[in-house]
Amino acid sequence: MRHRRHSAHHRHGAGGTGCVLKTFEVGRAQRTIFVARYLRSRDLQREITEGLGRPG
Repeated sequence: MRHRRHSAHHRHGAGGTGCVLKTFEVGRAQRTIFVARYLRSRDLQREITEGLGRPG
């Protein structure tokens, strides 16, 4: 029952669009920080390349 209320809560817009937009903004900021670190750090690039199993 709790799950149904939660789903209905979101379907009817409770919580607002602002909450969703803030979540996207935080995600965008996190991605930007990660990309900046990735571009700056050869060690991080190497670690990710190895983790993906790609020849580097």
